[in-house]
Amino acid sequence: MPHEKFLRSHLDFRKTIAVLFLFSSAVAFAQETGTSDTIKGAEKKIEEVVLVGYGSVKKTDLTGSVSTISADKITERNNTSPLDAIQGSTPGVNITSSTGRSGDGFRVSIRGNNSLTGNGNPLFVVDGVPLDNIDFLNPQDIARMDVLKDAASAAIYGSKGASGVVIVTTKSGSTAKRGISVQLETSYGVKNAARLPQMMTGEEWWKFHQVAYFNANPLIQTPEALATLAGNESPLLVQRAKSGYTFDWYDAVLRPGATQNHYVNLSGRSDNGLAYNMSFGVQKDEGLIDKDSNEKYNFKLGVTHKINDKFSTGANVTIAKITTELGSCNARGFQTESIDVAMGC
Repeated sequence: MPHEKFLRSHLDFRKTIAVLFLFSSAVAFAQETGTSDTIKGAEKKIEEVVLVGYGSVKKTDLTGSVSTISADKITERNNTSPLDAIQGSTPGVNITSSTGRSGDGFRVSIRGNNSLTGNGNPLFVVDGVPLDNIDFLNPQDIARMDVLKDAASAAIYGSKGASGVVIVTTKSGSTAKRGISVQLETSYGVKNAARLPQMMTGEEWWKFHQVAYFNANPLIQTPEALATLAGNESPLLVQRAKSGYTFDWYDAVLRPGATQNHYVNLSGRSDNGLAYNMSFGVQKDEGLIDKDSNEKYNFKLGVTHKINDKFSTGANVTIAKITTELGSCNARGFQTESIDVAMGC
């Protein structure tokens, strides 16, 4: 402040003066002259804490690049996967689905790809435990997620954190309030295919394959091959193509999808220092393809006990059961009959 002192030499009445700079301060005085008062500044800042690889620091002291996603941001989209919930909400983080099927994993890229041969996925750290993915977690059990984007923030993890680090902090008993609190949530959503490519009719498909064969084999068109191509060996197929017979594969394969989310949470804190946070969740995701679904059951228990002012103990337990039904051909080479034929697998 350029002026921290002011003089009040000709005041002969009782009054209160408010001096306004970057803040306000009130000074009371009586009938006195020739004296001076000094305004003492006071600041009050909200200190934000950010998690980094080696612990937590104040946001004002942070020199690295870190993004924080709160619990409200994670759960507002009603998704079954934590990564799907934060997609598009963090600068510099690109999250894409591997195949688009229900229950399949995600590919995470932080500040672009840094590997020509590897998958480039970041390291996930859940409550201090390094993991390859977090698909088993229920988004509603997550308290916050911190994305470490640069080398300075993730240096403690060495080469494992070369592609970035995602630190996940789950809800524990330490955040529970005194007494008992019960939370119950349930939701149901429907999804449909909005845009689909226009398919050929039977006759168009037949002519397309004839032209493709002629272009691919211009010098080996034997009489036998031409007869087969013309349909001499399958008159029923030719008849169906010329009569306009068409089978609707979209109607046979696609269906309306649905997403269900049921969650119950019980938390509390007792007078003897024992705090707990227990939850159970059921998530079901039905894809747009028949027999494509994912079911996930989660149980989470976090307990903390404060022994005294210096010592406390606690434990976090997470149990998950995931059942995935593949409705299309997959990376392991299995097929599901007519659906794979319709999808060209």
